[in-house]
Amino acid sequence: TSHCYASTSMEMPDGANAQMGFCRLVKEPLPGDLGFLINEAGKADHVEIYMGANETIGAVGGSVGKVRKTSWDYIRNHARFGCWARHPSFSMKPYKES
Repeated sequence: TSHCYASTSMEMPDGANAQMGFCRLVKEPLPGDLGFLINEAGKADHVEIYMGANETIGAVGGSVGKVRKTSWDYIRNHARFGCWARHPSFSMKPYKES
């Protein structure tokens, strides 16, 4: 996830739990939002990126560059689903010239 955001020059900490703390919680995801799975210790240990059109992508096996695409139902109906969250830059109000 951090590599995806870095490719757009947006800051994103490394690691699912750090990313969950960095982002702002949302009820319904928009493209680019993150869905987190929570482990028994209460920490995020997996993250999926919502792509829109009810699809997410997520890392496979912890390897950089290996991803899989799946329905967002995979994450939102997962027994360990924790939350959706949005990068702080996406949460800002658009700039309007006066």
